[in-house]
Amino acid sequence: MEKTPSPALRRLLISLAAVIVVVGAVLALKLASSDDVNPTAAPPSTAVLHGGGSAVASVYACAVSSTDADKICERQAKDHARRTQLTPQQRAEIADKSVEVRSLIPPLPSREPTCPTPGGPCRMNTGPVDAEYVAKAWSAVFRAGYEDAVIRLARADDPAPAETMVYGIPVGPGCVIGYVSTSGGSSNVAGLLPEGGCLTP
Repeated sequence: MEKTPSPALRRLLISLAAVIVVVGAVLALKLASSDDVNPTAAPPSTAVLHGGGSAVASVYACAVSSTDADKICERQAKDHARRTQLTPQQRAEIADKSVEVRSLIPPLPSREPTCPTPGGPCRMNTGPVDAEYVAKAWSAVFRAGYEDAVIRLARADDPAPAETMVYGIPVGPGCVIGYVSTSGGSSNVAGLLPEGGCLTP
């Protein structure tokens, strides 16, 4: 016949069981809270590039007035994505010099204006954008000390419309790139290409 445990032993066993339950609950709570501290990371965004150990938002906006604007914008966006990412300070430094750099590009020669209606408004004409104009522009930029600049007629794979003069001029850690057309032009600040230049020769 088994002996019944004494009241003191029963109290001890109950106390031990209670301690085990409390310790288990505390451990479970700690494990649960540690999962909350490190939530699942969000998937990477294609609009965020990492450069110099920090995340830099990079968005390319394109505004081209042309019949093939979509294709031109696509080429410009691809060109932008290939280039090194500039820090805000670098971009500001290049932007400060870009006005001076752009002023080196000579204006297109004026041509006879077009006057559709006698006595009415006339349209000023400029151009053409040809090899002679390109040579004049390159000479002005070269004489100003930008010997590594690339200035030429735009090709089909360039970030510029057809029948324009495209240019890439190194300034500090980046470039001033743009194009000139008979209807105007465009320019912006950008990083270097993977091979180190501003524009493919």
